[in-house]
Amino acid sequence: TNRFAVNFSPNIQQAKDANGHTHTSRNLDGSYISATQGNWVLSYGKQERWFGPMWDSSLSLSNNARPITALSLSRHSAQPLPL
Repeated sequence: TNRFAVNFSPNIQQAKDANGHTHTSRNLDGSYISATQGNWVLSYGKQERWFGPMWDSSLSLSNNARPITALSLSRHSAQPLPL
């Protein structure tokens, strides 16, 4: 809807170890639920985050590792507030 969003993204990964055994892992990376009020978005889920001093890479947060479960508050639009 205009105010709520849900993304359900189940993932299954299979890998073989050095002995030839297959290991299966399941996760919900990329899944979230969010609500919009005015220009604010409140979301909960496992979303990739980018933050840092550069556009190319970040020392504090990037998409190198799997996302963690987080509660976040962000702006819907980057437009400046009216004066």
